[in-house]
Amino acid sequence: MTFKELQTELQNRLSITSDNTFWTLDMIKNWLNEANRWACNYKFWPFTEKAKYTTSRAGALYYDYPDSFRSDSIRLLQIEQEDGTMADYQKIRYEDFMKYIQENPNGTDKIFSDFRRQYFINPKVPVDGREICVWGQEKPALLVNDTDTTPFAEGDEAGEEAIIKRALMIALQKAGNYQQAAVERDEAKLILEELWARISEEQAGYQSKDRPFFDVHDFFK
Repeated sequence: MTFKELQTELQNRLSITSDNTFWTLDMIKNWLNEANRWACNYKFWPFTEKAKYTTSRAGALYYDYPDSFRSDSIRLLQIEQEDGTMADYQKIRYEDFMKYIQENPNGTDKIFSDFRRQYFINPKVPVDGREICVWGQEKPALLVNDTDTTPFAEGDEAGEEAIIKRALMIALQKAGNYQQAAVERDEAKLILEELWARISEEQAGYQSKDRPFFDVHDFFK
């Protein structure tokens, strides 16, 4: 659905027109944007995951997050090696990462972590200019134009129903109808949980036989 279609659908459910003075069009637009951000941030949706590239700085321990990424959302990181190939780095908890580099100042395990708006790597790249690729969750773009769409338009349209219900919840709260607002809130959550369950089931089918979902290394043997 386009942003215009989302607006029209929310107005229909409220039984209002665009010139309503209690639920104004600006309110409708703001609530849909708020609901879109909520839905996009509800899970780490595969259709909001993007790759960003940067280049190394010699000896740098950390790099800034891409501006368009949600904080703490980087899940995959690859760094160009001396022979030109791209190597995968294993993500571990920030506390474990700091402990590892303190106890192993010359450690060569390819690991990374993130904290707030920065990500940390080990071992440090010794030269400038090597390619670094990070995969993370993009923040949803603001819906402005009538033709704008949410990430769910291509990812899974079921999510758009959750967006409408979440915006409807906000509108009903403004009217003091907290009981029905709670119903819309719970139904919006249920839609996203069911959507996530379907995605998780599909992702599980991609796993190799006898391979765990997460390959966890013991860095503290």
